[in-house]
Amino acid sequence: DWMQGYCYQFWRCRHNGFRADGAFGQYIIVLPDEDAVIAITSETANMQDELNLVWKYLLPSMHPQALPANKTAETTLQQHLAALRLPPLQNTGDPAVISKTFEIQKNDLNISSITLNTDKNTCRVTLKKGGNSYTFNLSSGKWQPGQTQLPGPGLTAGAREDFSLLLPYKVDCSYGWNDDKTLQLKLRYIESPHTETITCHFNGDKLNADVEYSFNYGSHKIELHGDEVKQR
Repeated sequence: DWMQGYCYQFWRCRHNGFRADGAFGQYIIVLPDEDAVIAITSETANMQDELNLVWKYLLPSMHPQALPANKTAETTLQQHLAALRLPPLQNTGDPAVISKTFEIQKNDLNISSITLNTDKNTCRVTLKKGGNSYTFNLSSGKWQPGQTQLPGPGLTAGAREDFSLLLPYKVDCSYGWNDDKTLQLKLRYIESPHTETITCHFNGDKLNADVEYSFNYGSHKIELHGDEVKQR
């Protein structure tokens, strides 16, 4: 009989299966009785609910013999998958035009300055961090693809290891003005399940920004506070 729980670097699970688990709902589920392997990539706050969906919908659809072809169902599935979208940010208020640099107070992210240049259609953001500068080009109402050397949010972002083989990181960016004093920036690291959202609140020559990582699900935001650097 198989041992219960964790064994040989795999978890034993229901229906005589075993699985490899990763953070936020990354799964490899092996079902020998069904001659099936299920791979899942996701970002979820409830990993058990994700497993329950496998047992509720996928497992009952598995049969010893091949099912007859169903071209209508296959076409419907293909159309559904092709229509799936992650909506970009867009302007819900009148877009403001700004060109400012803010010196940021000491913070946990080690960001020393933020430069923002916007017009009616684009936003260019430069983050100075640890002596290096990282620039992102963002669009409103659509995702702007790009690349960056800045590591995205993740559990291993602070680890001491060589990430050079992963560089550059692919990132899709969008922005939107909520009103004339609130600008939201979204950086989606498309080779990971994670997204970084920066919400900028302008008050004269002051900037207050909230940095939020998608895997915190709104429970934790990092606050940044800065003052505008006046041009001489």
